[in-house]
Amino acid sequence: MKRIALALIALLLLIGCSSKEFSSKNYAQVSGGDEVIFTYPDGKNYTKQDLFNNLKNFDYSSTILSEICKKIGTAEGLDMEQFANDAEEYINNFKENGAEYIITYYGGEKVMTDTFIATKIMEVFNERYVEENFDSLLAEDKPVKAQLASFDILEDAEKFIEMVNDGSSFEMAAAELGYGKEASPTVYVDSDELTLEVKDYLLNNSDNGLSPVLTTVKTTSDASGNSVETPVYYVLNIISRDINEFKEEYVTKASAKIESDTILDYMFKKFDIRFYDQRTYEMISKIYEALR
Repeated sequence: MKRIALALIALLLLIGCSSKEFSSKNYAQVSGGDEVIFTYPDGKNYTKQDLFNNLKNFDYSSTILSEICKKIGTAEGLDMEQFANDAEEYINNFKENGAEYIITYYGGEKVMTDTFIATKIMEVFNERYVEENFDSLLAEDKPVKAQLASFDILEDAEKFIEMVNDGSSFEMAAAELGYGKEASPTVYVDSDELTLEVKDYLLNNSDNGLSPVLTTVKTTSDASGNSVETPVYYVLNIISRDINEFKEEYVTKASAKIESDTILDYMFKKFDIRFYDQRTYEMISKIYEALR
């Protein structure tokens, strides 16, 4: 879920602060546009047409997205009051810790509140997207629940296997040998960044339990820029390939890796959201591009 929160807060708000991307020389003409609103000290007049042109330059895409999300949330009967209370608590946390400048930077309390609520609503639809597309995601991800330990010395890896076979737990044996960082049970999926040897064993070995020592070679550069090849040794413990035994953990991982533009697209199609104003469509498209 953090991906959605970070994407909305960091992108919707920041993109909303920029207007140069959408400026245009071909503005519609305002009736009575030559009427002077005020005069600058240098004698130049600021007219109604100037005001209209400046307003046309304002990027209101983040506001539109927030409002769409809130309308959808209300229509779906989500607990909007709770979201608002959570937003208030979130903002008060900044105030209480002397970080009100962050609220100002992101456009003030209303903008921050609206964006927070939109984030919560998108999290709900993120979960629904996973539920509706569960089978296809499962086929793509090929999840396996396992433990992984890596070793710099082959003898340590071999000693580790002996310790586990003699009754020590995977975590305790790894910690005792000083390699406990990655040893906790984890749901791995096909897109995880793992060595070829580890991924091949995860995906293609049908047995549960300990793997043999899996050796890979890591290439780094020394101080002189020369390539140095160093062996790294891995041991896996396959806990389960049965999704029913770790479905909740998998859903959490699957939800976290779904891009925000996918969820927005899912929501817009589900509720038949359409943009009839060309400039609004272009601004929303800019956010889509940034979220990809």
